Amino acid sequence: MSYENERATREAAEGELANECEISAELRQKCSALASEAQAAQEKVAPLEKRVGDLAQESEVQKAAAEGYKGEVARLEALLAEKDLALNQTQADLAAALSQVARWH
Repeated sequence: MSYENERATREAAEGELANECEISAELRQKCSALASEAQAAQEKVAPLEKRVGDLAQESEVQKAAAEGYKGEVARLEALLAEKDLALNQTQADLAAALSQVARWH
């Protein structure tokens, strides 16, 4: 191979290498920009994820409280029914007593 051919081959290889280095530098720059964008997006998403978690926890607390209230309402309804029956019995007893008193007079 002649000197001119070797020189042309070397210059072509150097040109390809320079082109690849330029492409590599562009790719590194794009990767860095994407990493920065990803970091910025994560910084925006993190508080939202925390808020979603907080809301889910609040919802669970509210569900538990609602179940407690339902239980208390059921207990109070049963107590009211019991008191209602006792009142009805007392009214019946009072009516019977008044009837007895009326017969004595």
